[in-house]
Amino acid sequence: MKLRKCGEIAFVPGVLLLSLATVLMSKAGFGLSMVVAPAYVLADWVKIIPTGTMCYIYQGILVAATAIICGRFKLSYLVTFLSAVIFGVFVDVFGAALSFVSATQFWQRVLLFALAIPINSLSIALLLHSYLPPQAPELFVREISLRFGLKMYKTKYVYDLCSCALSIALSFLLLGRLAHVGVGTVIYAFVNAPLIGVFGGWLDKIADYEPRIPRLRALCDK
Repeated sequence: MKLRKCGEIAFVPGVLLLSLATVLMSKAGFGLSMVVAPAYVLADWVKIIPTGTMCYIYQGILVAATAIICGRFKLSYLVTFLSAVIFGVFVDVFGAALSFVSATQFWQRVLLFALAIPINSLSIALLLHSYLPPQAPELFVREISLRFGLKMYKTKYVYDLCSCALSIALSFLLLGRLAHVGVGTVIYAFVNAPLIGVFGGWLDKIADYEPRIPRLRALCDK
């Protein structure tokens, strides 16, 4: 028996798990996910802007790019930016809460990274299943897929690879070294989309994602 009307419910754990996975990846030290690595590189370059703040500034730029490419601006795009702000805040919250976690040995780093990957993929699957505006990278994938009739998971795969390349380019261009990008970033770029597909199929089996609040759904579609 499926859980009913989980359209709003899926959004909250999606944002929180995404923030948690980002912190775990940072502590693992193998490189961040390709969707947040550019923001971390920019924060290191600018220095005076906190990492969480830079995360939602970067996502704001991505929201603007989505509107330009799709040739339209929807009210939900503003809500997406608010979601990005929440994400950035909780990156700092989880970072402080897990400050006692220290991966000093290789096996500890591997364990943290192995834990972060499925958490991150599950969080994105949850966000994609909610009608509420997701984080900017997921919004970009969803809107581009709908606008040009592309398959969502394949579009996500291409986006991840392009974001990984951008992270590497910014790292060398702005910092003169490879930072926040590593073997973990590359591994994640290849496994993220398939894992999202797996988790997405599992989520479809346990719940439907119709809205509990139809008026909120109508507002987000504007």
